[in-house]
Amino acid sequence: MSALPQAVAATSLIFQDNSDELASLIAEASAGPVALEYGPPADDGKFFAEARLAENSTAENRASRKKALRGQPRRITPIVNEEDAGGEAPLQEDEPEERLLELDQPVEAAAPAPMPAPAPVINEAEESEKRRSILQRFSFDLHRNDEEEQPSGPELIVQRESLHDGDAEQYQKALEPTVTKSTLKRDDINQYFIAPPENSGDQMRLEDVLIYTLSNSPRIGAARWRAEDARYAVRASRADMMPQVQLGGASGVEGTHLEGQPRVSILQRSEAYVRIRQRIFDFGRTSNSIKRAKSLQYARELEKRDTVEDTAVAAINAYLNLISAEQLVASSEENITAHEDIVSLVQKNFDAGNISEAELKRAMTRLDRARTNLIDLQNRRQRAIGDFRRITGLEPGPLVVPSMDLSQAYELKSENMDEFLQHNPAMQALLREMQSIRHQSRAVARESLPDIDLQVSTAYKENILGAESWASDARAMVTATWQAYDGGQSSAKRGQLNARENETRQLLLELRGELKQDAYNIISVLRTSQDKRDILREQVDASERVVELYKKQFEAGRRSLLDLLDAQSDLSVAREELIVTTFENTSASIGSLRIQNILLEYLIGEYDLPGALNR
Repeated sequence: MSALPQAVAATSLIFQDNSDELASLIAEASAGPVALEYGPPADDGKFFAEARLAENSTAENRASRKKALRGQPRRITPIVNEEDAGGEAPLQEDEPEERLLELDQPVEAAAPAPMPAPAPVINEAEESEKRRSILQRFSFDLHRNDEEEQPSGPELIVQRESLHDGDAEQYQKALEPTVTKSTLKRDDINQYFIAPPENSGDQMRLEDVLIYTLSNSPRIGAARWRAEDARYAVRASRADMMPQVQLGGASGVEGTHLEGQPRVSILQRSEAYVRIRQRIFDFGRTSNSIKRAKSLQYARELEKRDTVEDTAVAAINAYLNLISAEQLVASSEENITAHEDIVSLVQKNFDAGNISEAELKRAMTRLDRARTNLIDLQNRRQRAIGDFRRITGLEPGPLVVPSMDLSQAYELKSENMDEFLQHNPAMQALLREMQSIRHQSRAVARESLPDIDLQVSTAYKENILGAESWASDARAMVTATWQAYDGGQSSAKRGQLNARENETRQLLLELRGELKQDAYNIISVLRTSQDKRDILREQVDASERVVELYKKQFEAGRRSLLDLLDAQSDLSVAREELIVTTFENTSASIGSLRIQNILLEYLIGEYDLPGALNR
């Protein structure tokens, strides 16, 4: 066993107070290059040990012994056994370097070391703390590189404590929340929002929800500012056709040396000028730039309308979905109450001995199934609440079921679908973008043609070219300038614009296919949901009567429990299907109005929305 594992094992045995195994370990180590010297202390029965290098004169172990000695903790005075009298006294930490070299000399027998005086009684708590610190230093040294100079004693303990203190400080900083401050004042942020609607009678109406949502929607706000940006772009493109006036002036020192003059004239020079340029003709480049900006403005306005409609549809669907979720939960709770009444009735008959225990368990199983269904519907309501909060930005309260005339939704047919899609705002926006790209391509194609301008200028000058006087001039010229060669930039721009136009065309085809499929789905839902809703209403009324009748017959013993449970289940299913079908019909009707491009007009007629749309 090598020196390092022996030292670790000896330290472990000391803390376990295992003197037998420790003696065995020392006996085994006495034959090797490392000897463990030990002896019993005064009266406490505990052993102290320290690993020290044995007398070995081989040159190959010299460097390892030096490193081991440097890495030892502060000395612990060993108690030398009489049987080990031939050994050398252990090296102390403060001995000079020459003492280390003596290890390479032959070892002569030495006189037995005298026994130390009895150790005083040691405080148990202090001794335990001392052992713990020694073990910590020793275990820490095991993980260090042998080539590094290892700290020992108090220096090592301070280093370990500083590391732990640094980790604790870093961990504490990581737990502190990061505070991010806005660069805008609170009032500057709040001015872009309006207050939530006041609930009339603690209930929320669809009108209030729509006004608040459309007024505070970030998507609508972003679309509105994109349209505003495009409007200013039109004004910027028109500026090229307006007169350009430039004012200038300069003053400084000028040195001139004219022919025939013996010296350099250094005078104070000053001048001021006014220049006016008016574009006369540029072969349609500026006009195409204006048309491009106008097409983009129309596209942004159409995108804004489409964003408003999309947000309104999402808000209405979230409102209706939450109402249907509430109605489903209420219907499920009624179903549980009905099943509890049936179970109570069955329990009475079971106690009277009229029915078997199997029928009682069957009734209780149906009750458990109804309760499970309620849990699922409550989860659905929570999802609906989350969607409502995300889309509208409002905390939902009791919602009022809206009363809307959606008869015009049935005007959407397969025959007139394409006509409605041609005027869809999203498709029209893409068409306007294609027109904008075409106008830009035409403008780029005319960059090689000359620009014909009218330039008028006047200037006032003092001490020009050494003349000690002032002068003024004025000129009016028609200029023609063009770029003969641009390194292929114009042709590259036209290729780039052609690629953008083709990309927009593909996006237009994709959007048309999606809208057409949505229109087919809406037509199908409207066609089936109306008839299905009427049938389900009749089915609910009939199921309610059947349940009442079967309950009476069951009490009279003329109906089985299974018939009564099936009737109640049919009533619950019919109610849930009626609620879901009603929501699907209303949602499809709103989608039909949007496909017909009359949704905003309908909402403006039903509710006071112009103020919200113009914010």
